[in-house]
Amino acid sequence: MIAKYDEKPNVFSKTQKTITYRWDIVQETNEENVIYYKCNEITLYRPVCREKLMQAVINELWDNDKEKKLINDYNSALINQDNNSDAVGRYIEFLNERDRIKEQVKEDFRRINL
Repeated sequence: MIAKYDEKPNVFSKTQKTITYRWDIVQETNEENVIYYKCNEITLYRPVCREKLMQAVINELWDNDKEKKLINDYNSALINQDNNSDAVGRYIEFLNERDRIKEQVKEDFRRINL
């Protein structure tokens, strides 16, 4: 989910029952020249391990049906030997973005004691 804040949010926020994780936090300016922060965010019930957090983030960005479609389109392009297909490029972009997100979650999780 995309969230907006007036002040830069913390990467992690904890309550007794939940943890909110924010990633890709960027500073933006609206048309009135007011600065705000925009990020992706997800809230999970505790306890949270790195794997659970990573899976939740990936599912937030790409639901299972979307991921299956990317894989099926990619496999279809390979079977048809159509290496110039948009499906190949979309799947490679997906893999690269997923790897970037996994590394970011891994690094963020390493810095915090959950």
